[in-house]
Amino acid sequence: MAAASKYLALALAATLASCAGARKEAFAPAPTGDEASALLARAEQELAGGQPVAAAALFEQAAALRPAADAPLLGVARARLAAADVPAGLAAADRALARSESPEGRALRGRALARQRQWEAARIDLERALAGAPRDSTTWALLAAVQVNRGDRVEASFAYGQAVALIPPADAANAAWRELRFLPPDPVQPEESLDRCTRGCIALLEGQPVEALREATNGLRFAPQ
Repeated sequence: MAAASKYLALALAATLASCAGARKEAFAPAPTGDEASALLARAEQELAGGQPVAAAALFEQAAALRPAADAPLLGVARARLAAADVPAGLAAADRALARSESPEGRALRGRALARQRQWEAARIDLERALAGAPRDSTTWALLAAVQVNRGDRVEASFAYGQAVALIPPADAANAAWRELRFLPPDPVQPEESLDRCTRGCIALLEGQPVEALREATNGLRFAPQ
């Protein structure tokens, strides 16, 4: 009887301990949401402060805490592209799109592909992004730059016109200029020729063919081939 009582007491103690642990776990604070939000806020600060590598690491931590959300991975893609790590940016965009299809994910994927000079694939993703977010002037400007590189003047003019319809013409010109200058050039073109080509493309998009011809002619002096 004493032995039975001893075993009963031990079993009861174990049960109480188990219940206490379960109760503690059930009522313990769940830091995941707040922690992820804090990580995302810190990541955005690092990115805005010109620290994209540090930002990407923080975004990855937030992504691990929010396995169903695409926002942290979109942040990773933005940070990696800002750090000029295009393959990692493209991979992050793909991971985000696997979680949720979104215009931002498509735009980031298109930007990464454009950085790799995959013009046709970039066009497809950018057009898909704009189908979902038609008032995204930045993506319209990027699409215009991609169409210029594809050699499709009609589509480049259309995309540029969409940007002009959304933001002031001077801002649209600056946006298209930035996109054209940021996309990797043909490696055989000297820098001066590339500058002239970019100016000529913007002049043509702005409906100034004489100015475009002048820039193109000057560009040929530096890259006659």
